Amino acid sequence: MEFKRLLAFLRHGPRSRFNKWKFDYFACKVVKSPAITSLDGRLALVSLISSRDFYMYLVAVKSVVRFIKTSKIFVINDGSLRAWQIAQLKRQIKDVVIAHISDIKNDYCPKGACWERLLFIADLLNSYYVFELDSDILALKSIEEVIHAINKNQGFMLTDKEDIEIISLNDAVYKSKGKSSEHIQDFVEQNLDVLCEECHFYIHGSGGFIGYPRGAFDRGRVEGISQKMFNRCGKRWAEWGTEKITSSLLFANMESKVILPFPKYAVYFDRKEVCYANSTVLHFVGQCRYKNNFYIQLVRSILKQWNGK
Repeated sequence: MEFKRLLAFLRHGPRSRFNKWKFDYFACKVVKSPAITSLDGRLALVSLISSRDFYMYLVAVKSVVRFIKTSKIFVINDGSLRAWQIAQLKRQIKDVVIAHISDIKNDYCPKGACWERLLFIADLLNSYYVFELDSDILALKSIEEVIHAINKNQGFMLTDKEDIEIISLNDAVYKSKGKSSEHIQDFVEQNLDVLCEECHFYIHGSGGFIGYPRGAFDRGRVEGISQKMFNRCGKRWAEWGTEKITSSLLFANMESKVILPFPKYAVYFDRKEVCYANSTVLHFVGQCRYKNNFYIQLVRSILKQWNGK
């Protein structure tokens, strides 16, 4: 496994660093676009961000709030944000609430790997509908389906394929049998039967663009799932990706939810058969993020509109 990671770094590492530099070169112009305001209301927009993704986040949040203008904006600092970035955040988002990851209580879940964000969201759900937004999201057009879900207090989630659906927990376990357990998602899905008493459904969804209805779950439910899975999976439960799987579980078992239509809302994997040019929201993940310069071109186009040149 370590050898494969080394090969991947040697193949993609230098190129990835160059692409990131090129992205930041254009995306840093986002600070010249009009500032936005974090507003009091019943909708909370929550993001966990790092120093590396600073400009990416500003583009993401500004792209979304031009269509949803009533959200209270919360930023969780993963500990890497620099002083100038925090100051710039406060200039770009008036009245933003910035929490440090170390200040989020976490006694019963893995440390890091986005678990503090999920616990933070669970605490907010007592008072807010929570919209979780990753830094690598780009909203290109009006997001009517999302607004409709928020207004009806329904959960929402985007996917990476057209045929993704909510299935029973038993079916999820059955489908995962026979797969290699090397990948954390396959390994965890093979062990989901331990949750049959409290969870009945599952979805293989995306964790970067999710709506959580007010009152959907609380901290205790998150901690309970985590403890049961840790008892079954051991130290592998602390690996990256388990928080995303938990989010999918929580979403699938909500009373009211909607899977956003694909490819109108999509994870970008540069599949030739998918017309991403017509998408409303795209999630630019991993090594596909800078393929064909599509993400960079979209960001440059949006910033020209915002900055008037």
